[in-house]
Amino acid sequence: MATDRQTAHASQASRPSENPMATIPVTDGQLHYEVRGAGAETIIFLHGMLWDWHLFDAQVAALQDRYRCVCVDLRGHGRSTVTKSGYELYTQTNDVAALIHALGDGPCHIVGQSMGGFIALRLALRHPALVRSLSLIGSSAEAPTAGDLRMGGILVFVVRWFGIRPVINTLMDICLGDKFLADPARAVLRRAIRQRILNNNVAALLRTAKAVNARDDLSRELYRVAVPTLVMVGSNDKDSHTTPAHSQRLHANIPGSQLVVVPDAGHFLPIEEPEAVNRTLINFLATSFS
Repeated sequence: MATDRQTAHASQASRPSENPMATIPVTDGQLHYEVRGAGAETIIFLHGMLWDWHLFDAQVAALQDRYRCVCVDLRGHGRSTVTKSGYELYTQTNDVAALIHALGDGPCHIVGQSMGGFIALRLALRHPALVRSLSLIGSSAEAPTAGDLRMGGILVFVVRWFGIRPVINTLMDICLGDKFLADPARAVLRRAIRQRILNNNVAALLRTAKAVNARDDLSRELYRVAVPTLVMVGSNDKDSHTTPAHSQRLHANIPGSQLVVVPDAGHFLPIEEPEAVNRTLINFLATSFS
């Protein structure tokens, strides 16, 4: 049987043409993705909960002249189908692996934020031949703590019975740094983020939250990550699943990894500090393979 690497390299030689906006089939539905740029190397962008691929708009704009940027809407997010099942992190990991094969790519640079980072890390461990580098933004290798599950349980209860609106202020505070929340120049962007969170499909959000809260602990497997790895986090990331301490432990346990802490930034780092994220990604990708 061909390995992931053999299959990926064989198919890359005759990379198919595709529309900038397309889908691939997954269980119960379709996974939406978009392609920007046509570089020789591909970056796969994986967003976190509450968002879609537009989380990385600034990064795609900065990188598409040098790389082929593939932006994925994960299950139940953006234009992807709200499936009845398949939200488990390993199922979503297999979704991304299937997309890489379908595109005729691999190994790819994988950039994941929060839940997207959970999936990116599992891809690197379970499908290593498909991963050329790993960028984990506001993410973690650890399972939720009892405190995480208690807080998550309260939010899930409220959303299930009353919708997202009663918890929107709490979600905004968790997801955004204090500096960003207080900046009058970012008021329009804050309103757009607020509306984007409110637009989430409740069923998909509940299924995704269940999967995230059921994730396994990969801390003891981090030594097996064998590709250049960037760990980024905002110093004011208030999501209890992905604090700066989580990123520090990722960095300490992934051989040769780089750690970048962005001052005063929160969980939605690619939106809050796009220039800092862009500079870091460009430098990491340029120097890791020189």
